[in-house]
Parts: sequence; C-alpha cells; structure tokens
Amino acid sequence: MRRLHGWTGAFAGTIILFLALTGMPWSALWGKTVRDWTNAAGWGRPTAPAAAGAWGAPPAKADQHGGHEDVPMPWALQNDPLPHGHDHGPGPVDRGMALEAVFATAERAGLPRPYAISLSSDPALAWSVSHMAARAEDQRTLYVAPDGAVVADIGYADFGPAAKAVEWGVATHQGRQYGAINRWLMLAGCLAIWILALSGLAMWWIRRPRGRIGAPPRTASPRGRLVLGLVVIPLALVFPLVGGSLILAVAIDWVLRRLTVRSAAPTGANA
Repeated sequence: MRRLHGWTGAFAGTIILFLALTGMPWSALWGKTVRDWTNAAGWGRPTAPAAAGAWGAPPAKADQHGGHEDVPMPWALQNDPLPHGHDHGPGPVDRGMALEAVFATAERAGLPRPYAISLSSDPALAWSVSHMAARAEDQRTLYVAPDGAVVADIGYADFGPAAKAVEWGVATHQGRQYGAINRWLMLAGCLAIWILALSGLAMWWIRRPRGRIGAPPRTASPRGRLVLGLVVIPLALVFPLVGGSLILAVAIDWVLRRLTVRSAAPTGANA
C-alpha cells in the first residue's frame, strides 16, 4: 500500500505541478505580473510590425481592447493595446459592411478556420481575427481595419521565448497540444489524485491508534523533513497564496497540539 501511495503520489504530484505552473498565467495577479516582466524583457508580446505604426494608446474607458475580452486571444497578446485602424472621419462605421470587409480579408490572408472575429467598440481601433488553433504553434491573429486593410499579422513565430513557453503550456494544460494522448495523460493525473486520496485513507485506517480515531504516530526522519522543506518552500515562494495557506495550517496545527497537551497534563498527573 505504501509503495502504491508513493508512486501514485510522485506521478500525481508531477501532473499537479505542471497544471499549476501552466494555469497560473490565467490568474489575475501572477499572470499579469509575469506578462509585465516578460514584456519588459522583450520575451513576451511581439513588436508591432512597421505596417502597423504605433500600437496606439488605450481607449479612455477601462476596456483596453474595446470589446475584445471574450475572444480566445493568445496569452501573449492579451491586455496589449490594439493597433489603430485607419481614420474613418467623424462618421460612424457601418458594422455590417466592416464585418464583410474583415471577413473577406481573413479569407484572402489564408487564416485557417475556425476563427473568431472581434468587433472593436472603438472605431479608431482595428478589429481582431484570431484563429482558434489547437496547437500553440498554429496560433495566428490578424488585426484588420474596418475597411479591410491588414494593420498587423501576428503568429506564434513572432512571440518571445517566454510567451512561446506559456502558450505551449496553456495548450498542453487544456489537452489540445498533442491530441488524444495529451487528454488521456491529464485524465490519468486526475485519476491518480483519487487513488492517492483513497490509498492515503486506507493507510491511515491501518496505522490509526487502536480503539480510537486519531493521527498515526510520527515516523518522518530528519532527512525526510529536509526533503519536504526543499520541495515545499520554493513552491510557497512561487505561489504566495499557497505558502500563506500552508503557514496558516501549520499555525493552527501547532495551537491545537498545545491545547491538547495542556488539557491532557492534569489527567496524567492524577494517574
């Protein structure tokens, strides 16, 4: 049972760590921080091509992408200011005609289907057409002005090394990068967590104190605690919320043990 629990834990732990690392770019704090760092180092979003001119300042409203937030854009391009489209004068843009022009441009550019067309709520900004690719390296996003002119054409090859790594991790996390074998591997990791929980419960039942419910006696050696610390402490630093929850759990356990010892002391003295 211990061997089953140990090997299952090693496999499940590897999958969980991978899912945690590749899922963090979606988080509000960790993901934004990493995106800002990688962009500042030149490892993230691609540089705008010369044809696009300046990427343009964000609109005055909080929605920087002018209504693009629901489109599955690549992680490296999320929160980027959109390129400016062409100046269409003071009059409003006919959305129906603009959509037809953008659709025709995507077809002429050879953008594979399926793709999502995102209509910008700001007529001064280009629209985005993103290929909904299964593999990270097949990603491609066109920025098209409402008159159909291509403002920018950005693909996976234009991403920096950090953005490429994140996009690969996201696609693998979602089970898209390597097809069925990718999904089966992620499923095996989830099943391993169940096996880990059930085998842990069985081990506790076997080693529990006879005649009562309680924790089994400690058997961890100093070396085992050192190895555990070398694994847990770096993870706690990388994932501060996890580290905070672990500190809270250890503090609660310490207080409960103190209270248990104090309540048991008079009983021992009378005996």
